[in-house]
Amino acid sequence: MAPKEGNPLERGFNSPLRASQQSKKSTVLAVPAYSGGFDEDDDEKIVYTPSIFEKALNILLCRGDLANQVLEIKPVSLSGLFRFGTRWDHFLLFIGVLCAIVSGISQPVLSLISGRITNALLTYPPNTREFRIKAYENVYILLGIGVFISITNFIQYMCFQNCCTRIIAKMRHEYIRAILRQNAGWFDKNHSGALTTKLNDNMERIREGIGDKLGLLLRGCAMFIAAVIISFIYEWRLALMMLGVAPATCAIMSFMARVRIIETNETGYL
Repeated sequence: MAPKEGNPLERGFNSPLRASQQSKKSTVLAVPAYSGGFDEDDDEKIVYTPSIFEKALNILLCRGDLANQVLEIKPVSLSGLFRFGTRWDHFLLFIGVLCAIVSGISQPVLSLISGRITNALLTYPPNTREFRIKAYENVYILLGIGVFISITNFIQYMCFQNCCTRIIAKMRHEYIRAILRQNAGWFDKNHSGALTTKLNDNMERIREGIGDKLGLLLRGCAMFIAAVIISFIYEWRLALMMLGVAPATCAIMSFMARVRIIETNETGYL
């Protein structure tokens, strides 16, 4: 049925075109601006389960409580901690790693020189000329290697500490810049006190991870590898036997440390 001229169509509009436009406008306004349960101010959470290698490493390092822990955020890799560093920071890191490796290799050499001094004491009489020559020679070598290791350790410490300090300062700046770019609703859910505490805690953990302790870890690994190689060169049978006993010794020491930690925690609760 066609409408008669002059009769209103919808809500008092005389023109069909105007009524249609108003209907479309009302339909558009009726659609909600945003639908869904996700809020853009919420932080994305990802459940991360450590791998088998990470669990075994935590158990060996007497961190059994972290072996079965499920994290909400995936831990940052070691290379990811240095992504805020500049070329100068990477150069300092390279020098520090090199000094740590050299210092670790030099540690077994000190044991060799000490063994040569002991052989001189057992082989030659104390009043002979041969004893003085061999003893002074090995003592001077031991003194020179000791001074060299001290200088190398100092350079390693300064490089790692300087690199760590510069990277942490850059991280603090980037953290503040990231906070300033957040929406107003994000600040309602994250208070200033919690942000400051989180910043200090995370920076302190990063400082412990990429500071001088990283150099000590590299030095220990280099010392272990150099000691195994030197042992096989001098007496491979004894080195092979000790190499087979070493894993069992490490496992027993790790188990004893875990038991001691559990007993200490139980004593603290009493």
